[in-house]
Amino acid sequence: MSSLNSFLSSFNIHNNNSNTNMFEHKLDVTCFECLPFSLRSWKGTNLRALPDGDVDQAPHAKLWEFWRLVRAEKEGVYYLRSWRDTYLAATDDGKIYQSDDKCPQAEWIITHNKGRFMIRSTHNTHLRAYDDGKMIDLAPHFRLWEEWTIHVDSTSAAWGF
Repeated sequence: MSSLNSFLSSFNIHNNNSNTNMFEHKLDVTCFECLPFSLRSWKGTNLRALPDGDVDQAPHAKLWEFWRLVRAEKEGVYYLRSWRDTYLAATDDGKIYQSDDKCPQAEWIITHNKGRFMIRSTHNTHLRAYDDGKMIDLAPHFRLWEEWTIHVDSTSAAWGF
């Protein structure tokens, strides 16, 4: 058990057998900096970077649905890099797209909220997955449609993008 505790403490996560929720409450986005992951919406769909530069939702998590965190120069700010080596970005009017460069429109603040993640843009709006299972945009608030979970698949680490 001590090797498990050592591993968990390296991520600032503590194993407490009397409280199984302890793992969830200590988890933050920095735990995912070294691994490819999928972003799963409240509907169970995954954020997908399409080859044409668009972004939508997919019902599965395969290569096109995996992302990596890249730290920006500002504290607590990240870029979300796709399998295409592009970055998730947003326009002032809420359109989501892929940028070829690390730019202010591609900067995100990702915070943990009760087992879910909130992904906030530089426009102070939140990444939203629509009920239609396809559309992605930005919302001025944080509600159910703006909640995301981060999923790591052991096979995704081999992709190494």
